Amino acid sequence: MSLLLIYGFNIFAQDDSLEIKFAPTLTDIGKPVGEKISQKIDKDGGKLISPDGRMELIIPQDVVSKKTNISIQPVINNLSPGKGNAYQLEPSGITFQKPLQIIFHYSAKESPGELPDLRGIAWQDDKGQWYSLDSSMVDTTARTVTGYISHFSTWVFFDYFNLEPTSARVKVSKKLRLEVICTYPGGLSDNFKAEMMQKMKFSTYVNGTRGGNAAVGTVSSVAGSNDHRFLDYTAPGSVPDNNPVAVSVEASNITFNRKTYSKLKLVSNITIYDKSYEIKVIGYNKQNVLQCVISSIDSSTCLLQLNGNRSKLLDIQNMNVKITITSCQCNVREINPGSGTGPVNIIGASKIDIAPANPPNKPYALITVYFIRNVGIIPGMAKDPCGNMGPNSMPPMALPAVPFAVQFEDDEKEHLVKGGDDKNGFEVRVKPVKEDQ
Repeated sequence: MSLLLIYGFNIFAQDDSLEIKFAPTLTDIGKPVGEKISQKIDKDGGKLISPDGRMELIIPQDVVSKKTNISIQPVINNLSPGKGNAYQLEPSGITFQKPLQIIFHYSAKESPGELPDLRGIAWQDDKGQWYSLDSSMVDTTARTVTGYISHFSTWVFFDYFNLEPTSARVKVSKKLRLEVICTYPGGLSDNFKAEMMQKMKFSTYVNGTRGGNAAVGTVSSVAGSNDHRFLDYTAPGSVPDNNPVAVSVEASNITFNRKTYSKLKLVSNITIYDKSYEIKVIGYNKQNVLQCVISSIDSSTCLLQLNGNRSKLLDIQNMNVKITITSCQCNVREINPGSGTGPVNIIGASKIDIAPANPPNKPYALITVYFIRNVGIIPGMAKDPCGNMGPNSMPPMALPAVPFAVQFEDDEKEHLVKGGDDKNGFEVRVKPVKEDQ
């Protein structure tokens, strides 16, 4: 009986008290990253798509009275670091009598989950202050966030609540600190923050188990500086069979944006590793097509977890091909932007072969990863009517995806292989994963 009493006490005495960290809404102006895309728009209107396909700007008719050069410049996202780029629309400061439609695309991994209305669009003024767009619409099927704007500045989409980091890698037996972050462009009053914190109750889980366990890792609430309470995740002593693991926080009794929510679930997907290598493959191409210069870049990364005949690929991330269109005589656009997987596409390994070392001539084991043969989709392109020329298009193309195989020595050093030239080529980089990565 005493054992049962101790067991029950440990469960119900678990301290899940946490605090929300409120993200700053006055930040530095983001510095440019990547290429700027520009297009001359006249009274007929048009559409621009950011170089990475993540943002669309739809300009209706009669917004401008004369040809105006409008551009999208990806910049560092200082409102929600690590959540993708923000976008500077230029000419900066210009305003319009009719609203323009702005659409942000997000991936399945960035799904807002149970509460899509807790995702919005924000803009930044020239002093660095962020403000939320009064109304926006989330389509969880199309995975878009849409709004209407009347001026140009820096724009981004964001989540009001996050468990940060939303994804991470942790070595076996090591710890990771997580925080519940609230982002509210424009700011919240101290009284509102205190009232919200007083009402909210937290429960923490690992793979659905309250507090976790030895097999998947454990979570606990700890006091940091100024007694601010964080969540610490401790990885298990060995790599779990189901990897990554889901560390989740469920907050109940939330009143926010004039709505009350019974439950808000925030998740961080954490990959546990021991001896591992990160494999990154990049492919790029630049060519003249449809009277434009069309550049593309595609990449995939994965984690090779070495564990004898149980070695496997984890944490596979496919960027999907990114298209940049420049030097156009006519309006050329990607068909269904963001839908092409591109030529680099990893979905798993069909075989991982480890040939043992045989010193002195062969001091290190030779590792060969045979990837599952997959198909890559090159996006289609379309040219709108222009001058005396009618419309033209190139349909999407399917082709064998790369890589087929990667081979390297298990010497715990970084390996790099390049091929092609500066216009059409590839790069394969294999590096050991260190504890501080």
